[in-house]
Formats: sequence, C-alpha cells, structure tokens
Amino acid sequence: MVDGQLRWLGAAELLAGKLPLVPRLWSGPFALETVLALADGRETFSGRELHLREGVVVRPVAERYSPVTGGRAIAKVVSGAYLTREGGTEYE
Repeated sequence: MVDGQLRWLGAAELLAGKLPLVPRLWSGPFALETVLALADGRETFSGRELHLREGVVVRPVAERYSPVTGGRAIAKVVSGAYLTREGGTEYE
C-alpha cells in the first residue's frame, strides 16, 4: 500500500529479470497521432522485425482507476494492418 491505497506493480518491478519484457516504444504526453503511428509497422520484440506489429498498449504514467473500464486505465490500439491481414488465425 502507498498512502493508504493499493497500487499495481509495473511489469519490470514484478518480474525483475525473470521473463523478457516487451519493449517500451515511447513515453511522454498522450498524442493520438503518435500512438496511431506507433501501432503500425513491424514488431520490435525479436529485434529482427519479422512480423506485423499487432498494436500498442497505452498506459498512464501513474496507474489510476478508469470509470470507463471499471478498473485500471489501460487501452490497446490495434494496428489496421494487423486487423486486415490475410490469413488471420485468431478465430480458428
């Protein structure tokens, strides 16, 4: 607890080198144009850009409650190229 409130641990804090983490592509004030640009492109996890990037996760700098989600304020922006790719398999 911090100041009488529970807080979520960040992935790096929770895992402490036990598992590889996805790369942080950007940190700064929210800008829709930046988020949309980062959602597209090739993945950066492997370091070889082998696959389409599925999208990006958007989180606030400080964890907070969202009345929209009824929980943590966190969202995922899915790439248009990923959504319209040929041979998608998530529904098989």
